[in-house]
Amino acid sequence: MNTGKVMSVQRMKMGLWVGLSILAATSFMSARAAFVSVLCPPSEEEGLSCDLRQCPGEGVPPFLQTPAQAVLSYDACLTYEYGGVPMLDRRILNTTYFLESETIVNWPNWTVAFELTIAATEAATAQFNLTSGFLNNITTIQQYAEMYHFFMEHWGEDIPQPAQGHLMKGGIGYDPELVNSSRWNDDNIFGQLRLMGNNPVQLQRVVLAPTDSNLPTPGGMLWTELSAMLNQTFDFNEAVRYALNDTSTSVTQAINRGELYVLHYPLLARVVGDPESSGAYFNRSMMAPIALFVATKNDSYPLRPVAIQLGHANTSLVHSPSTSSFFWWTVSKLYVNNADGLVSQIVHHLVNSHFVSEAFAAAAFRQLPPTHPVHQILKHHFEGLVQINTAGFELLVSEHGSVSRVAGFGHEGLLELIQEAYGDWTYEKMDFEADLLARGVDDSGNLPYYPFRDDGRKLFTVIQETVHDYVELFYCSNEDITNDAPLQNFMFEIFLHHQHKGFTPNVTSVAQLETLLTRIIYINSVHHAAVNYPIRELGSSVLEIPFAVFKRPEEFTEMEKNVTPDNMDALVHFLGGYEHALLQDLTATQLASLRFSDLFAYADVMEYADHKVRSLIKDARAKLTVQVQEEINTNNEWRVQHNLLRYPYMEPRIMPNSIAI
Repeated sequence: MNTGKVMSVQRMKMGLWVGLSILAATSFMSARAAFVSVLCPPSEEEGLSCDLRQCPGEGVPPFLQTPAQAVLSYDACLTYEYGGVPMLDRRILNTTYFLESETIVNWPNWTVAFELTIAATEAATAQFNLTSGFLNNITTIQQYAEMYHFFMEHWGEDIPQPAQGHLMKGGIGYDPELVNSSRWNDDNIFGQLRLMGNNPVQLQRVVLAPTDSNLPTPGGMLWTELSAMLNQTFDFNEAVRYALNDTSTSVTQAINRGELYVLHYPLLARVVGDPESSGAYFNRSMMAPIALFVATKNDSYPLRPVAIQLGHANTSLVHSPSTSSFFWWTVSKLYVNNADGLVSQIVHHLVNSHFVSEAFAAAAFRQLPPTHPVHQILKHHFEGLVQINTAGFELLVSEHGSVSRVAGFGHEGLLELIQEAYGDWTYEKMDFEADLLARGVDDSGNLPYYPFRDDGRKLFTVIQETVHDYVELFYCSNEDITNDAPLQNFMFEIFLHHQHKGFTPNVTSVAQLETLLTRIIYINSVHHAAVNYPIRELGSSVLEIPFAVFKRPEEFTEMEKNVTPDNMDALVHFLGGYEHALLQDLTATQLASLRFSDLFAYADVMEYADHKVRSLIKDARAKLTVQVQEEINTNNEWRVQHNLLRYPYMEPRIMPNSIAI
C-alpha cells in the first residue's frame, strides 16, 4: 500500500471532527494485521477460530464436507446482533481467507480507495471551515445551500484517483439549481423525487378491492386500508379536485382511473410510535406521514401533491396546497422528506441491499467451489460487500456512528427500524418487476412518467438475458440442477439463513436458478445504486432531505409561522443548525462517492471461463454501454426539454457490479 497517498494512522485516529466515527482500538485504514486483530480475537490456534471455512472448526471447507457436515456448520458463522438479520460474525471472520483473498476481492485496492474517500472528506471539511466564514453557525436558509454547493464542488478536488475504483467528484447528477431558495421547495420537484429521487421504491397506487371476491386484489394499497388511517374531517375529495384542476372528480373516481398514489411508512410508524425508541433523540422530532399524489398526463408536471397527513393516526393534522399556509405546507413536505430519506437509507439501502446480501455471499463462498459456474459469476457481484459492511458497522451504525448521530431517531431507533425492515423483507421483494407489480406502479398507462421503472427495466432486462444465457451454458435440464450437490447446499444454506422469507430449501429447475441469480445480481448492482448514489446530490442537503427535524407541529412559534417564499430563515433551527447540517452533508457524501467496478465488465478476469463465457459477458457489457446508455441518454434529453430533472442513476456508465460502498 502506498501510504504516501493515504492517511496515516495518527491522522485517522484524529477522525473527522464532526463525528464520522473511526474504529475504536485501531483505524480501519491501518495495516491489515491490525485490522485482523480487531475482527478476530487471538486464539491458541491462530486463525482456526476465525476461519469462515471452518465454522465451527472441522477444518474442511463446506464444499468439501458431506452435506450433513456443511449444514451443521453454517450457524456458527452468523450473528443476529443487527435487528435479527443473519450476518457474518466478525469475531470468527477469517480475513486471510475471506477479506484478503484475491479470488473474492482485491482487499488492498479497496482499502486504498476507501481511505481516499475519508481523506477527501477531511480535506474538504478543513477547507470549508477556513473559507466559509460561517463561524460554526448558520443563521439563514441560504447558508444551508452554500454549504451543500461547497462540498459538491470541492470534495475530492486535490485527491488522486485510486488504482482501482473511482472517486465520483462532483457526484453523478449534481444540478446547482436544484438546491436554491426557489427550487428545493417546489411542488413539482417534490413530486418528481418520488419517481426518481433518493427513494424511488416507496410510491404505491391506491386501489379498490375487486367487487368479485374470486378476482385477485390488484397491486398497490387498498383504499379501505388507507382511508381507515386518514382524518375524516379533512375533505380529500376537494384536495384531489384541486390537484387535478377538475371540479367534479372524486377520490373514488381518481382511484378508478389509476390516478391516486400514496407514500406511507408503516415500519417507521411502529418505530416512532414506540415509547422505548429514541423518537425524541437529542430534541429531534420524528413523524411517519402519509402523502397523497395524483398522476397526470402533463409532461412537465407528472405527479402533483394532494395532501400530507402528519401521522398514521386518523386524528393527525392534514395539510394541502389549497388549504394550508405557505409555512404549514413547506414544513409538511420537509416532514415527508425526512421520513422518506430515512426509510430509503435504513430499509431499502442498508437492510434490503447491504445486510441481506451477506447471507448470499456467505453461502456462495462456503458452499460453492471456486470453479463452480455460480461461484464464478456471483463473486464479482459480492466484491467489497463484507468490507464495506464491516467498516459501516463502526463508521455509520454503531452507537456513535454518523448515521446513528444524524438520524432523527438515534441509535436505538435505528436498530428498531432495522429489525422492522428485516421482518418485512421477503425474497419476492428482490425482484424488480414483482416489486413494481406489488406496488401497482408497473403500468405506464396509469403512471406515464416513472424514470426508475422505465430506465431500470432496461438494465433488469440485460441482467435477465445474461443470466439466462449463462445458465444455459452449464445446465441443459432440470435434472442437471437437482444433481448439482454444491448448488443444492448453496440454496439450502440461503434457506437456513433467511428462514420464513419465501426461499425454498432446494433448487429444482433451470428457471428457478435463473430467477435467483437475476435477483441477487439486480439487488447488488441496480437496486443498490438506485437507493445509494442519489443520496450524494439529495441527502447532502438538509433542505432537500433532512435526516432529522427538530420541532413537532405544536412547538412552532408565531414568528416561525410567518415565513414567506422570500424569507424562510425562521426555519433554520427546525433543520438543526450548523453542526447537524455539516454532519449530514459529510455522511451522505461518504455513503455515495466511490464506485469500485462496472456492471458486467469482468470477462477478462474470470479465472475458469472459456471463450463462450467471456464472449457472453462481453456482449452484456457492450449492450449496456452502447445500446442502453444511448436509450437512457435519449430519455434524459427528453426530460430536460420538458423542464424535468435528469435521472442519471440508472446510466450504465456509473452502474457497479456490487455493493462496495
